[in-house]
Amino acid sequence: MFNSSALAPDGTGAHFRQGEYRSRLDDARAKALYHYGRARLLADAKDPEGAVEALRQAVDLDPRSLFLRLSLAEVYLEAGREDEAIESAEEALIEAPDSVKAHLLLGNLYFGRQEDDKATEHYEKALALDPEQENAYLHLGVAHARTGDLQQAVEVLKSLLEKNPDSVMGAFTLARLYRQMDLSDLAEEYYRRVLVRQPGFESAYLELGGMLEGKGGVEKALELYRLALQEAPRNFGIRHHIARLLIGQGRIDEALGELDTIVELNPRDLEAHRKRGLIYLEQENWDAAAATFTTLLQFKPDFYQARFYLGTALERKELWGEALEAFWSIPEGSDLYSDAIAHVSYLLHMLGRTGEAIEVIEERSSSAEERSEFFSYLASLYESQDQLDEALDALVRGQAAFPEDGNLAYHRGVLLEKRGDHLAAVEAMRMAIGLAPDHAEALNFLAYYYAERGENLDEALQMVKRALSMKDSAHIIDTLGWVYFKMGRYAEAKQELLRAADQLSEDAVVLEHLGDTHRMLGERQRAREIYQRVLRATPEDREVLQKLHDLGGQE
Repeated sequence: MFNSSALAPDGTGAHFRQGEYRSRLDDARAKALYHYGRARLLADAKDPEGAVEALRQAVDLDPRSLFLRLSLAEVYLEAGREDEAIESAEEALIEAPDSVKAHLLLGNLYFGRQEDDKATEHYEKALALDPEQENAYLHLGVAHARTGDLQQAVEVLKSLLEKNPDSVMGAFTLARLYRQMDLSDLAEEYYRRVLVRQPGFESAYLELGGMLEGKGGVEKALELYRLALQEAPRNFGIRHHIARLLIGQGRIDEALGELDTIVELNPRDLEAHRKRGLIYLEQENWDAAAATFTTLLQFKPDFYQARFYLGTALERKELWGEALEAFWSIPEGSDLYSDAIAHVSYLLHMLGRTGEAIEVIEERSSSAEERSEFFSYLASLYESQDQLDEALDALVRGQAAFPEDGNLAYHRGVLLEKRGDHLAAVEAMRMAIGLAPDHAEALNFLAYYYAERGENLDEALQMVKRALSMKDSAHIIDTLGWVYFKMGRYAEAKQELLRAADQLSEDAVVLEHLGDTHRMLGERQRAREIYQRVLRATPEDREVLQKLHDLGGQE
């Protein structure tokens, strides 16, 4: 970087005024000094290209000046013109082959370009001329490491530490090198040496702690981080890392305590507020989540992720109006806009404004950013209004836009079945399975459909078993039991239906299936008890009343 505060190597009495240059000494060196001074002013004014032009004029006037050529190389570098910076520094070396500064500059230029062999050459020459150049040792060690010569890199850094045992960066770089070489004990030794000499060195704490974490020493790592906080209680980077580590360990209450401390020390730490809020959402502590995200938004009103989370917490608190306001405030350009619109529609429906909810989703489902789930949700809204034709039309539109989406085909099958169009429903379910072979609900639907009719029972059994392997759910277990029942495998049916009833103890359909199974096994008293439970839920069920009547009063 061009040192704009450096003094010229000689004094000439030149002075600067507005307008053209004037000097008491009308010679080339004085004019060169004038252009050098002008370059300093241009560099200070953040005009690197202007500084380059001024220094080029200075070099043209005094081409043998090492100082000017190196200054030109520095401003070339500042202007992003690396090739010309290298050329200028190489020309300076022609004039002064033993210039430590030129070798260091070239070493740094080649190091930045990761031309490590060339960088090594210049760093070694610089150190031969001046062994006290600490940065040259550091860069030379890294250059050797990058070329794969790790042992030579170690030797260079040890040489530095022999000359300067208190070199913090020397010990730190050597620690990193040992860690790269999987010599964790040596790496830890040098990290700890760094921390003795510079107790507030955050990177050393984090890197050593990360190494300890990787070896399974989480408690040792936490102990180290807390030691760092004794030196610097307001080191929020380490506090955040502690919180992340505790969350990863499932120690949520401790993590919350650490985040609370961060907020107490720095109330404007938005990330701490965000993490606390997310933990509260995960814990279903809706009040605390809402309060946390409200506080965060006071500091940053356009933090739309926080606004979305606030809406989520308010929605779960069933504060429909306030939640609606939060979601509505998320702008269309936000990545969360589509998700927010889905919540807006749901909340409008919950507020009894289903017509508006439909309008919102209709508008969104016709946009360039439509999503398949919008069509499914739109169908559900129409269905809630007993508008089955409109619901089916929404799903047909969805399938046209997303022909590979099995969920839309499944939803259409459910509505067709509800309308009484059984064959079309079966066709839709087969389409859903064709698009998504592991669609548990479509598989279960077809299995139950065939069981009810006593058809294709072997296929039904395979379908329901596949569904259950995808989704262990009580209603699918009920279907499995019912397929076994229809196959005459009553003992297996009883086993599965008892499992389903254990989870759905008040479900009339499951109970009736179980009662039928007890009846077929000759367990008449148990069947009566189950049927009576069904009638408590559906007292007008004529079919169950008849079954109970057929069982009579005695077993």
